[in-house]
Amino acid sequence: MGSHQQGLREPPELRAVYSVGKLARIGNVNADLLRRLLRSNGVALLRGGRSFYVALSDIQEKIPPLWESLCLTEEIRRAGGRTGGERGHVARKASSDPVRISRS
Repeated sequence: MGSHQQGLREPPELRAVYSVGKLARIGNVNADLLRRLLRSNGVALLRGGRSFYVALSDIQEKIPPLWESLCLTEEIRRAGGRTGGERGHVARKASSDPVRISRS
């Protein structure tokens, strides 16, 4: 059975940590926005010089909706699809309601 049938998605390339900037590019969002989102949901940020790094396992555990979104965008990218990031476009939610991600 394929991973799609079980609801599992292929995670981004396996690394011990990712820079917040790299994850922001994968997710097609602003790095400062992503950093604030991670901090507000209790994800540990590791500082290395001027950059912040984060363990993917921490995102998977503490912010499952963001984890799923990162996996989906990486899956589309690997399949050769476009996520909007190639030309700097930011996908926007149709509704004007803010999206809130909270820990359960």
